[in-house]
Amino acid sequence: MIGKFSINILLQSFNQIDKTPRESFENKIVLYNFEEEINNSNLKELIYKSNYELPYKAADETVVYWEVVKIIDIFEIDSEMTFTNNAEVYSRFFIDQGPKEEILTTFFLDYVWED
Repeated sequence: MIGKFSINILLQSFNQIDKTPRESFENKIVLYNFEEEINNSNLKELIYKSNYELPYKAADETVVYWEVVKIIDIFEIDSEMTFTNNAEVYSRFFIDQGPKEEILTTFFLDYVWED
């Protein structure tokens, strides 16, 4: 895959101490420009690594971190616009609305990129 892409991802927060998943999710759309061929395996690794968020102390004093748990979809952008890779263009949160499977079923029933 070569070109400019909009990538829709789902992140989840985890407790740092024991890696317990929390029912806090963020849906983000980020932009990437691939000037060289990248296969799906390398793309997945790049997306997961470049969208990891460093741990911080939450309001309840628990140290948490966020990481990608699903690549929802990828769309090629047919545009001359320029941007920095991993530029975030959209974000929304799902807090205490259920586990990952419920979030995916409720909001992303038609996700297709990553099974």
